[in-house]
Order: sequence, then C-alpha cells, then structure tokens
Amino acid sequence: MKKVLFFLLIFSVLFVASCDLQNENLGLGGAKAYDNIRINPAAKYHNNLTVLTTNTDWNNVTFNVEVEEETTFGTHLHTDNKTVIITEPGLYSVYGCSHIKFDSVANQEAKILTRITVNDTEKRCTQVEKSKSFGINDVDSLNYLGTIRVYNGSRVNLQYKVDNNNIYFESDDGFDKMVSFTLSLEKISN
Repeated sequence: MKKVLFFLLIFSVLFVASCDLQNENLGLGGAKAYDNIRINPAAKYHNNLTVLTTNTDWNNVTFNVEVEEETTFGTHLHTDNKTVIITEPGLYSVYGCSHIKFDSVANQEAKILTRITVNDTEKRCTQVEKSKSFGINDVDSLNYLGTIRVYNGSRVNLQYKVDNNNIYFESDDGFDKMVSFTLSLEKISN
C-alpha cells in the first residue's frame, strides 16, 4: 500500500511539473511562467521633461521614457507617445504621480486634476484632484491609484487639467532622475 501511495505521489508531481513546462500560461491568470517564476504583465512610463500648461482643457501626458527594467510584456507605447496600447487583456492596477510647480509672483488658488482614460472614457476610480493656495515658487505632488478593466487593443491615457496656467509639471532638480509624470500598469487578474 505504501508503495502505491508513493508511486501516485511521484506520478502527480511529475505530471504537474510536465504541464507547467509545456504550458507557460497554465493557471496563472495571464502571467507567464519561466522556470516556475511567475511574471505579470507590467509597464512603467515617465515624462522627465518640463510640461507647461497652456490651457485649462484635459491634456494627454506625453511619455519619453519607458522604464525597461520595470516593463515586462502586455503593453506598448503608441507612436504618439501619449497612448499605452494593451496587448494582454485583464484587470490592471494603475498608479503614478505628477510633480507640480507654481510659477507666479503672488499667492493664487489653483486646482489640478488627473485621471486615466480607457478608449477616451474617464475611469472613475482613477480621478484625483487637488485645490490649494500656492505660494511663490511652491511645489507639490499628486498621486493616483486605481484599477481599470482593459481588453486587447484598449488605449490608455493619463490626462491632466489645471485651472491656472501658472502651474507646470516638473520634478525638483535635487533628484538624480527628474520626473514630471509617471504611469505604472500591472495586471492583477483576468
């Protein structure tokens, strides 16, 4: 009896291992398995330039840096550098930040809004706003976190809107790698 149980246990382990090696997506919710390491679709994009605000409309953020060591598969940046195209459908966590500077000689009220759109439709759980009285040369940051349901070919954009054109986006020059905007995406479920 012990020999039979031992044989069944060994057979089960070998069978599961052979399935994992033959089928890299087996039971991993869209993640890829390489040598039993699970890799989720993930991407990170930055804008490391100064973004001046010239209007009070919604504006798509332009990205000029793809963080290769934090990007796996499942997305790519469109040639317009403003749109992330999804190639691995599912539920994604989206998060990031913007670095705000105020350039004026007098204190003023200002409102800054950011959001994620999918196929030009605003996603509610990604809306962030900040209203405050900015002082001369004041700085601040605005973080966002949410989830989006996307499909193969979905177009994802990070957008900003301001009500005062004395606001611009730029990281502090005290950082080694300055960033005005960041967009991170990670698939968390099918």
